[in-house]
Amino acid sequence: MRITSLLTAYCLLLTSACALTDTWAVDVRQHTAVQRTYKQGESWTMRVTLRHGLRPLDLTGATAIFYWYTNTAQNVWWDRPAEITSPKAGLVTAQWTPAMDTGAASYPYWIGVWASGSTSPLWRVTGTIRVLPSPGFTPNTLPLPARSIDFSEISITNAPWATPADLQAASNALAGAAQWPPDATGAEYFSYFTNDSGGLSITSYDTAGGLAVKVPDYIRGRPVEKLWSHSFASNAVTSVSGGGRLLGLGPKAFHRCYSLQTVALPAAGYIGSLAFEVCTNLSAAALPGAGQVDRSAFLGCTRLESADLGAVTSILAKAFSNCASLRSVRFSGDAPYAGTRIYESIPAGQVTNYIINPAAQGWGGTLGGMPVVRAALHADEFYRRGLPLATSAQVSNIVGEAVLNITAPAILRGGVWYRQAWDTNLQTTVWEPSP
Repeated sequence: MRITSLLTAYCLLLTSACALTDTWAVDVRQHTAVQRTYKQGESWTMRVTLRHGLRPLDLTGATAIFYWYTNTAQNVWWDRPAEITSPKAGLVTAQWTPAMDTGAASYPYWIGVWASGSTSPLWRVTGTIRVLPSPGFTPNTLPLPARSIDFSEISITNAPWATPADLQAASNALAGAAQWPPDATGAEYFSYFTNDSGGLSITSYDTAGGLAVKVPDYIRGRPVEKLWSHSFASNAVTSVSGGGRLLGLGPKAFHRCYSLQTVALPAAGYIGSLAFEVCTNLSAAALPGAGQVDRSAFLGCTRLESADLGAVTSILAKAFSNCASLRSVRFSGDAPYAGTRIYESIPAGQVTNYIINPAAQGWGGTLGGMPVVRAALHADEFYRRGLPLATSAQVSNIVGEAVLNITAPAILRGGVWYRQAWDTNLQTTVWEPSP
């Protein structure tokens, strides 16, 4: 009997001295809890590869921590450092040793990965470690990681009033907790990864968050910079707005979104090729921050009636090809470079290019074979709601510097006499009280 006990103890010693290896991979887009099963007295090296789809995450500069607890600890977590073993391969390594085992049958765990300077983990690996009994194993007693506060050792001093910097820091902390602005679509409905710049690229969207999407400016304190290639492709969304920090839309970002009706992304600077291809219910696209509209961006948007491209500098070939309902495109800057057949298969003269900035330069009589209409830099006639307005040259009897008197009946209201006058600032008639 004694020999058997000695052999058991010797086996446990060998097992704990030589760590076993447990290897698995996690897709951060659709991660579910992972259960691992070990024996008491065993040492394990957990090697977890974090992937986005099939592509490993780049964890350069990141840090990781391993947390575990038992129900008897009342959700107070023990922790120990984990290691980013191979940053470019997305490999994180954590250790499980007999010293961490307090004799429980199972331990909920999670591994958190933080980017440099981040106050909250960008990714988590969660699950449960199930521990099978081993004869001769003696559980360890670990002190609880959370300790009570001894108020007798705390001194209280008068603190200064909150400064603007304090308020901004608090605002940033709130923004980092989920998404900003608060009325944006919830961050939990987007899948995304971190760009080399530190910003985020959205790769997919879950319509459980609603069909009217407002893209957040920030998610967990990081700017949302890109809607990645195919990020909304074949999605049932009906409208997309927001995205105050967007740099651009990837190729086919909204490819075949047959239910999409309106797009308003004023910050997006680049519109990728085929970005809205065959969005057959899209009627209006407001993209005033666009710098470049790539090839065939709106190909086959048969119900698109209007587009606002702001100060765009480049529109590549077939950008609006087969947009049978297109009537107007608005511009606010100088004439852009236009590729070949940007209005392909649209009847001649159907589209009007409106130039809303009277000081814009480089415009001719047409763009892409369609007429250009410019706002006049000077005008001799003014209209409001379709009715002509008088100019100062048509009005006499100047009163003061801003209001011109017009001979008209006076009215009495509430004991005050009013006379009709001309307001040169508003360019309309007003009722002026008597002095």
